[in-house]
Amino acid sequence: KAFEEGMAQGKEAGFQAGRTEGLKIGQEEGRKEIIAQSAGLTDTVGVFLDALQNERIALANTAEADLLRLAMEIAKKIVKREFHFDPDLVRETVSAAIELTIARTDITLFVNPADLARVEEFLPSIHRKFADVERIRVEPDPSVEPGGTRTVTREGEVDLQLGEQLAALERALLGVVESEEAGAGPSP
Repeated sequence: KAFEEGMAQGKEAGFQAGRTEGLKIGQEEGRKEIIAQSAGLTDTVGVFLDALQNERIALANTAEADLLRLAMEIAKKIVKREFHFDPDLVRETVSAAIELTIARTDITLFVNPADLARVEEFLPSIHRKFADVERIRVEPDPSVEPGGTRTVTREGEVDLQLGEQLAALERALLGVVESEEAGAGPSP
């Protein structure tokens, strides 16, 4: 009987030891399998998040450029309206154009025919302001926008028409946006 009890206890002890060892091995293999599966999932989620961030940056840059274009269109309308309501702006434009010319001895101002009389009225004050100007001719040119001027000397030309000024501003601002798009993009 002692033999049988010893066998039963040994069998039970072996069963328990085998069960414990089997559970331990099964848990370890299960843990390794879950880690392997979740590593692939983690990689997939990481790729997805990177793509989502890149899309967000691209969308933000596109929206920024579109918003800038819209703002420029609004600014053009407002400034053009201001030129129509303030006839003295042509005086400021002519003065600015002359200031930007390098050699001011012989200048030809091309202005819109609607501004011709106004420019001829303040021409003496321009001569007083710019003592180095020897000769100024004023020519009507229907291609010049009202309020603007195209100033020509032997050395070059200064185009201070509203459309040209706003186009240059827009190109400069869009250049900043495009350089952000090419680089790191805006701050998140």
